Amino acid sequence: KKVEGKIRPVFSHEFVSRADGLTSLSKSYGLDFGQNKQSLEHSLAYEAVANGSADIIDVYSTDPKIKRLDLVILEDNLRHFPRYEAVWLARKDFVLAHPEAWAALRTLEGSLSEDKVIELNAQVEIDKVQVPTVIQAYVQRDDSQAGPISDETGFAAIAARIWLRTKEHLVLVGITLVLSIAVGVPLGILAARRPRLGQGLLLASSIVQTIPSLALLCFLIPVFGIGLVPALVALFLYSLLPVLMNTYIGLKAIDPTLIETAHALGLSPFRQLVSIELPIASPNILAGVKTATIISIGTATLAALIGAGGYGAPIVSGLAMNDMNTILVGAIPAAVMSLVAHFVFEVLNRILVPVGLQM
Repeated sequence: KKVEGKIRPVFSHEFVSRADGLTSLSKSYGLDFGQNKQSLEHSLAYEAVANGSADIIDVYSTDPKIKRLDLVILEDNLRHFPRYEAVWLARKDFVLAHPEAWAALRTLEGSLSEDKVIELNAQVEIDKVQVPTVIQAYVQRDDSQAGPISDETGFAAIAARIWLRTKEHLVLVGITLVLSIAVGVPLGILAARRPRLGQGLLLASSIVQTIPSLALLCFLIPVFGIGLVPALVALFLYSLLPVLMNTYIGLKAIDPTLIETAHALGLSPFRQLVSIELPIASPNILAGVKTATIISIGTATLAALIGAGGYGAPIVSGLAMNDMNTILVGAIPAAVMSLVAHFVFEVLNRILVPVGLQM
């Protein structure tokens, strides 16, 4: 049945692409949505329904917003969808190394009904209780000896979370900055000295910039795994171009007469580079490093997707729960860090750049 133009469907990205998702469902029920469908992050689909932008969405039966928005769930009378069960998936070495922890996890088997999961999800998504607090309360529900449940919503707890994420973010940005300078400046000098090789270097680093961040992280996981290392590799690749390009431009823009004069005075190539060329090119180089730093601060928020932490962790969690307060815990500090970096580089510009070259 052709339904294009009659309803406004919005489906999650996962539902559109999975084997038992939209395509197979449409075949099972003979539905033709045509081009009149959109894909959206699952948590945002409920907002689309609430504000009248969508008429039909895919849901999880344990989503608490189903009841809050008074949505009607269509019955799968053709039994298209299989029965989905949640199971523990653990590495064998973890089970052997931590038998008590594994035994504790096994006690949860069979204890979570659909109604109970809806109740727990509602505490997180609607009541805005932090996930660790909800989990701790449920796990300790029958334990009279359990310690007090931590408060994750107080000022001290939020400040501690921000400080933890700040340290993680500084590690990501700091290491990336050191690597981009250590590699980008020498490559920029080489590019200025060897024009043909330089064009190849600039082209290669420019191509990296066209690769979407999420795609690059996916490419790196099979090689470097998850965590800090692949995040640093990705950030380094993205921050390399501004440093390399600005070093190259700064050196190529130097008046050839100055180079000839230095050569006539008998300065060695190294002395000429250190005493004349790099100081003259320093405004451009510093601008490139500043750009690389700002890029790293913003891009590093995606590192949370592969377990590297930083300000991206609360942003990703907030997006999953459509919780603006949690998103702001990561977004605001990231913006503040960018502003601080801007002013730090303004100070460095006055210190490192020769007075006659300052803007």
